[in-house]
Amino acid sequence: MLEINLLVQEEERQRIAKEIHDRLVQSLAVLKLNIQKVLNVSALNETGKERFKSHIEQLDAAAEEARNISHQMMPRALMDGGLVTALEEMLQKTLGAYALEYSFEHFGLEDNRFKPSVEVGLYRIAQELVNNIIKHSGAKNVSMQLYQTKHHLTLMIEDDGSGFEVNAVKQREGIGMHNIFSRASAVNGEVNYERITPSGTLANIRIPIAEARMT
Repeated sequence: MLEINLLVQEEERQRIAKEIHDRLVQSLAVLKLNIQKVLNVSALNETGKERFKSHIEQLDAAAEEARNISHQMMPRALMDGGLVTALEEMLQKTLGAYALEYSFEHFGLEDNRFKPSVEVGLYRIAQELVNNIIKHSGAKNVSMQLYQTKHHLTLMIEDDGSGFEVNAVKQREGIGMHNIFSRASAVNGEVNYERITPSGTLANIRIPIAEARMT
């Protein structure tokens, strides 16, 4: 039941993301073209022209924001390229934007596709963990590994931040810990945390390979 509920949520995310991209962004693009046409044919003074140009810049900013929202709700890289491609893009856009040093190692998975529930679940878990690192850990370096063994598909994320007590974090609101455990549980996976010496946290998410493979 939990897996079904999460899949329904992701399908709704995908639907809304498509609506934003295909309708809202396109509507803003058409509006921009119409304003540019008015600007080209109107006998405006320089002040009027600058005002119209300012409106066009605001439309561009709004369209870019709508694209970003659509992408965050359902990354096209995940749908088209798979988990490795989507994680690479997510790390570059999040950790790269905050100038955190990071590495991403993956072993023999470039052309592998897994069940949609598993790919989406692992992506959302990674996204939540990375956001938590940015917001709460004070880390300077992040390492991610994704690999497949005989029995498991494993995602490991390590940082050199302040670390935390898992039991205490479970009680805090807004950290997203409940979502992480729920998404792993929905695909019969498990989540483990370790404190790293002298500082930092290692998150280990393992999903049975029989649960992850496409049937």
